[in-house]
Amino acid sequence: MKITMNQYISRRLDGVEGEIPRLIHMLNKCFKQKNFINFWKYWNPIYGYILGYYVRKPLRKIFPQKIARSLTLVINGMFHDIVVSLIIGRIFFSVTLLFIIYSLILVIEENFNIEMNTTFSRITYNMTILLVPFFLLIILF
Repeated sequence: MKITMNQYISRRLDGVEGEIPRLIHMLNKCFKQKNFINFWKYWNPIYGYILGYYVRKPLRKIFPQKIARSLTLVINGMFHDIVVSLIIGRIFFSVTLLFIIYSLILVIEENFNIEMNTTFSRITYNMTILLVPFFLLIILF
């Protein structure tokens, strides 16, 4: 049974109400995850709902879970690039490359069972994984 977007967001954010408290809770929850795989479960719950039900779920009918997740990330990057391309008036594909990198990181994490044990290491690790590829792409493009 498909839950509503509001139910999904409420579950992801542990019932926290209000825009600012929800944002703070989301960021705390994301960056304190043991790995980047779990980070993505809590990042941007609105977009997560849409991607989960309308991209990943149909892909899981065709592909194994890991491939469906990777393809979902790539499609997510493509959606971001389409928006950026429309705004700047030229083809932009850097976010797709970024999400391909994120997808590879998730595969590595899963295959090597990478998890961080302390809150500091979790925050540092997730921020590094999130930001380093982003800044590398900015420098390269």
